[in-house]
Amino acid sequence: MIDVLVGWRRRRAERVRSVALTGPRARAKVIAVSRSTGSNVHNDYVVTLCFTDSHGVDRKHKAMTRAHKPFVGSKHWIRYDPEHPNRKSTRFVEWEHRR
Repeated sequence: MIDVLVGWRRRRAERVRSVALTGPRARAKVIAVSRSTGSNVHNDYVVTLCFTDSHGVDRKHKAMTRAHKPFVGSKHWIRYDPEHPNRKSTRFVEWEHRR
């Protein structure tokens, strides 16, 4: 039983790595930004993004960032698993910093 669980986790980790590196990219637009209430020391922001997957379905994704505060309306790239576009654990945001 343990071997089955370890094998499943290993295969899932490989899939996540693969999506992060080679998954399709979609343009995502920031639709909401709020400050996380989990920490009063760091500026953590909860960002809601909206993107359209390769099937033409609009999807929303919540992500957290500490590096900078994105602006509502700004656009960033997001990678996702085309076989499971609803799976949030295989979505990766590529933040673009405004200068």
